[in-house]
Amino acid sequence: MSSSSLSSSTSHTANPPEATTIPPLSVAALLDEHAAAPDPPQAALDQAVAERVGLHAKNEQLWRLIERQRAGYSQLLQELERARAERDAYKERLKMTVRSLSPDPRRRAAEGSPAPQSKSRWRSHSQDTRASPQPLPHAAGADSHLQPRRA
Repeated sequence: MSSSSLSSSTSHTANPPEATTIPPLSVAALLDEHAAAPDPPQAALDQAVAERVGLHAKNEQLWRLIERQRAGYSQLLQELERARAERDAYKERLKMTVRSLSPDPRRRAAEGSPAPQSKSRWRSHSQDTRASPQPLPHAAGADSHLQPRRA
């Protein structure tokens, strides 16, 4: 099996094309690969330098990506801390509001004020002692503009 068919078969399996592994570099393997070149040591050295430059560029790109991710992560952590502090402040304000609206019955007894009567917030018609509301008096025909016209 040739190296090109080997690399194509491995790239179609588990590894994406960018994640192909590079076999370890050895001087003997490089010299054997460039044996047909006019100057095999120079050709092998050129290939090694080119691979190193390529790997260095990929490494720099990955580190830039890592730094961007770190900056984004730090920003998200700061936003999370701000949101948590805001949430805690609102929780505290809610507790204070609830305390001010419905004080503790033990504290009321200590102050000498009577305990609040339990009243339903919404009254039914049977509990309502007031008279039912009467329509407001208005001039006859005041809402005639609401009636459809007959042709």
